[in-house]
Amino acid sequence: MIVETLAYWAVPVFFMISGATLLNYRQRYDTKTYLKRRMIRVGIPFIAWSMINLVWKVHAGKLVIEYSIPALFSAFINSRIENVYWFFIPLFTVYFSIPVLSKLIADRNILKYMIVFGFLSYSVFPTFFLLLRMDYNMGLNFPLTGGYILYVLIGYYLSTENLVAGQRYFIYLLAIGGAGLRYFSTVIFSVGQKEVYKVFWGYLNFPTVFLAVGIFVLFQYMNWEKLLRNEKTVKLIASISSASFGIYLIHMIVMNQFWDYGVHVWGWKWRVLGAPVIYCICFIVVKVMQKIPVVRKLIP
Repeated sequence: MIVETLAYWAVPVFFMISGATLLNYRQRYDTKTYLKRRMIRVGIPFIAWSMINLVWKVHAGKLVIEYSIPALFSAFINSRIENVYWFFIPLFTVYFSIPVLSKLIADRNILKYMIVFGFLSYSVFPTFFLLLRMDYNMGLNFPLTGGYILYVLIGYYLSTENLVAGQRYFIYLLAIGGAGLRYFSTVIFSVGQKEVYKVFWGYLNFPTVFLAVGIFVLFQYMNWEKLLRNEKTVKLIASISSASFGIYLIHMIVMNQFWDYGVHVWGWKWRVLGAPVIYCICFIVVKVMQKIPVVRKLIP
């Protein structure tokens, strides 16, 4: 539970980084080039690795699927072939939304307006209604920040805002409080219950927003020039970064090999030691694949 709580920021921060790096794409290239680059970098690998997983799982008896165009299409867009690929679908919708959002970022007041109302309607109100045992009308959700757009906007806003030390420390306190609230509420209120207490769970829930923002700001204001003076360290980080997407694409295939050999996945040893072991194996595999001319296009 500790590991899961502390690592829960990964998905939100990815969308924040997407906002920070892509919402100003018009300064570098046109929309056609932007969409083409996203398709080559993300769309093709998604289709290719979904197909690879489909063939492998059907052959291994891990997946039973109807061989028809509607069934296959449904399996793709609903992540039935590989569950962890759920991330691609909201990512695609974010990518397709960015050309519109990029037109709004010039007005800081509009940007802040969208963030505030998006945060209240998606992150705060639903949780407080749940705590008060009241039904929440989803029609109250601010439509312009649906899905993970809230994180995209927050990421861009923070990347273009100069936060003073006091503001940063306050954000760090919120992040610690958010992580603590999720962890301790789950541990305390799950005792003696038939199911896990998940009132403060969810990527859009306010404790997760606090944690994600805290992590983003922490890395944003680190003295990287001081930390990365060593050229070997810079090369190592660049090498790890270039393999991250490939690791995400293949890690479930590698993990399945361990599970097939009877590794107990719910024990603390797997929870603590499994991640670095799987990561190292995937890293090596990805680096080898990136050296193969045709295959490396599937691991951009």
